Amino acid sequence: MNKTVLPTRPYAADEERWEAVQVREAGADGHFVYAVHTTGVYCRPSSSARLPMRENVEFFDNAEAAEAAGYRASRRSRGDQTAAATERGPSSRRASAASAPSCWAMIRTRTAAPRSRRLNKADYLALHQRSEGRFPASHGEFKEIFHRAGQQWPTPLLLRYEVNDYCCLHQDLYGEYVFPFQAVFLLDEPGRNFEGGELLLTESAPKRPGHAEVVPPRQDDAVVFAVNHRPVRSTRGFYRVNLRHGVSKLHHGKRHIPGIIFHDAK
Repeated sequence: MNKTVLPTRPYAADEERWEAVQVREAGADGHFVYAVHTTGVYCRPSSSARLPMRENVEFFDNAEAAEAAGYRASRRSRGDQTAAATERGPSSRRASAASAPSCWAMIRTRTAAPRSRRLNKADYLALHQRSEGRFPASHGEFKEIFHRAGQQWPTPLLLRYEVNDYCCLHQDLYGEYVFPFQAVFLLDEPGRNFEGGELLLTESAPKRPGHAEVVPPRQDDAVVFAVNHRPVRSTRGFYRVNLRHGVSKLHHGKRHIPGIIFHDAK
């Protein structure tokens, strides 16, 4: 009796996917994406990004699954036209220049400066779990650090949400070095220009239950929040609370929001 052999889906096994990533196989694009725990981003198999360590890699069947797990598209993936058409799915539409406009560069520098001064040594060590060091005193000094690490792509962006757009919970991590705060500015008035599209912040910590908060900025308001975690003082020192942020589904109108991230991307 003859047996019918069903064709095997290509790149179904993680071992086969990892081999494709190692050689940056273009033929694997569209079959899966890989995400990197240490950077919080996902890439197509042929990405020219630096090869991560295998233990830091997680595979997903598509970009939507990666984003549902909290990962963001890498800078190189967003720059590819094919990826840009498919990887964002129903999420936010974004416009980002290859180089940051001068006004945004000024905002980054002037906004980062007072926050750098307010970060004392205990905060810095608690945030980064380092035994020694200090937080850079200026944004220029910080830029020198992540540029030496290969993080040279400007990250300011302009998000435009239309009906049914949303943004999954995520962290804006683009490399080894991360400025601990970021800022968003709301250009439209809730209730008049749009409905829905609330800013969502979640916290999780090993010592207490996780919780979520809806932040209701008005037009021209700015919201400054932690990129990935913040230190919380306890009786024995500090422990880290992990944060993620996102935007709920927009029900009506349009919502425009510039995002200022103070570290650059690889």
